[in-house]
Amino acid sequence: MWGLVVGETLLLLLLLRALGALKLQNGRVQDSSPSYDIGGLKIGDIAPSFAAKDEHGHMMDLAESDEKFRILIFLKPGCSACSDAIALVNEYLERENHADVYIFGLADQDANASYAAQYFLRVPLWTPLTSSCEKMYDIRAVPFAFVLDETRAIKDKGVVSHPLQFERLLKLVPERMSSSS
Repeated sequence: MWGLVVGETLLLLLLLRALGALKLQNGRVQDSSPSYDIGGLKIGDIAPSFAAKDEHGHMMDLAESDEKFRILIFLKPGCSACSDAIALVNEYLERENHADVYIFGLADQDANASYAAQYFLRVPLWTPLTSSCEKMYDIRAVPFAFVLDETRAIKDKGVVSHPLQFERLLKLVPERMSSSS
């Protein structure tokens, strides 16, 4: 009797998971509830620029990468979903590289550097120089990503701990023209 109940429960959970994956694959999941908000700046807003430093002491300012599409991913060391996001970024960089990916750690410089080394991150893990970056971008969950166009306008946003979530955001980034033509 209990075996049947447990089996039916597992089947129901698998079906719900598959349904959620299909919704993600077919585009943005819409929630009719007006109180639902995943956080982050609004789509269409201009993302504020900020300065950051990588684990080697190199400096950058987000405005320096204007005039090209990019993906910003915010994470926190120690977050298991964030390590999944790092694996997704590393896999993406191995197979193609038509989007600039910037990863920002919402911890101190040492914790971010250690985390980047632990998970063999293939791009710098930037530490924002202002602690208000998390608040400025309204980050409520990690790993959280924004797709920015060449004017820093937000084209899409969302949590990126699953391959379908990451691929959905990548679809918004135009492929780079090959230099061999």
